[in-house]
Amino acid sequence: MKKTVWIFLFFCTSIIGFTQTFDTVLLLDNGPSDKRINLVVLGDGYDASEQDVFMADATQLIDYLFTTPPFSNYSNYFNVYAVKIISPESGVKHPGTATDVAEPVFPISNPNTYLETTFDYQDIHRCIYTPNLNKTTQVLAANVPFYDEAFVIVNSPEYGGCAGLYSYFSAHSSANEIMVHELGHSFSGLADEYWFAPTGESPNKTQDSNSQTNRWRNWIGTDGVDVYPYEEDASWYRPHQNCVMRSLGNPFCSVCMEATIERVHQLQGPIESFSPLAEIVEIGEQSIDFEVALILPEPNDLVLSWELNNEVVEAQQANISIVESDLEEGDNFLVFRVIDNTPLVRTDNHHAIHVSTVTWVLNKETLGVEDMEVSENSFVLYPNPTANVVHVKSNQSLTSSLTYELVTSTGQLAKKGEMNLSNSKVYAIELSDLPPQVYILNVYDSQSNKLYTQKIVKK
Repeated sequence: MKKTVWIFLFFCTSIIGFTQTFDTVLLLDNGPSDKRINLVVLGDGYDASEQDVFMADATQLIDYLFTTPPFSNYSNYFNVYAVKIISPESGVKHPGTATDVAEPVFPISNPNTYLETTFDYQDIHRCIYTPNLNKTTQVLAANVPFYDEAFVIVNSPEYGGCAGLYSYFSAHSSANEIMVHELGHSFSGLADEYWFAPTGESPNKTQDSNSQTNRWRNWIGTDGVDVYPYEEDASWYRPHQNCVMRSLGNPFCSVCMEATIERVHQLQGPIESFSPLAEIVEIGEQSIDFEVALILPEPNDLVLSWELNNEVVEAQQANISIVESDLEEGDNFLVFRVIDNTPLVRTDNHHAIHVSTVTWVLNKETLGVEDMEVSENSFVLYPNPTANVVHVKSNQSLTSSLTYELVTSTGQLAKKGEMNLSNSKVYAIELSDLPPQVYILNVYDSQSNKLYTQKIVKK
């Protein structure tokens, strides 16, 4: 747990065929995998006789995670899978080579484990990671290729953990708190606050001490948030004195909680499904019923509204009926809008990803659904998962003023560019030069000031 380990490796683009599949158990089922954040628990160092121990460890960790804010607030947004990886031998490697302590702190060991996790990573005794990161990626690609986030619980009672592309930590008595801290790194993109790591800015780490421009300026003066210098380097600042990113046993501070919710919103909005779809609906003199199925946070702070031709006609309802007399001649625009109005988020300095909409275009003559615009699902991506190229096809008429960013699950920029869909409405993004993992495709429409988000699984 001493530091966040960011590792950039070259991965083989064809990995699934070389990877064993394991028994995969659905621990938490809240809905379709393409409409949930898919969290995967892996085990290392659990041999064939210890799989019940792994399942008990995994279940206990997940139960704790979803009693911890803000994960508890958004538990309905997650599915959780446990992959029962069988290691040839029990335990975790401990070479006794760390330079930050007088090794060995506990006995040296070298068991043969499937994911090759080890203590003393990068010469830090408490850092548990793996020199063969692609083994973890291969297991995920072969068993749960649609995953969004994964962590590994390693079979050791000794204290330790580290996070990079994935989180790795031991089955120590403090595993619950270690898990929350490490997910702060790998899921939320947060920095350590108990020591200084030269890894650049993050939601909870900055060199801007100005309370008017600081990235957590909206929280300063609330819940103990201020601008605190790092002891190791006073030119860098953190937001709180008692956050789980600083010391275990504490909750996330307001700034880190906000960053975690931002990550949830980036991966999954509150709209699960809607009807009717894009086909024409023959209605005659009857009404048309429109309905949206929502994924509710706890507490439910979603603000709902229906607008017909820019006028609010219904609020706080997930359904509405439209009759012919409600419509004007020609095209009419029915918009369902949902805003996550949680008080745990005060962000106001980036594209709005807390607003989700569905738009139907109704024609009075046919009283049918001619077209629709869905800010969450305005593109079809195929093939997905993919090894080399993903094709982006527009579901609607968009301006040519589109830019895209492809970011990793930890928020690192992998690609960016301009996307012109005005002619063919299909754009190809080359992925063969990127390592296999889950990416987020963000498409920005500067004319309408909208952000469209989709997940891509690179095999």
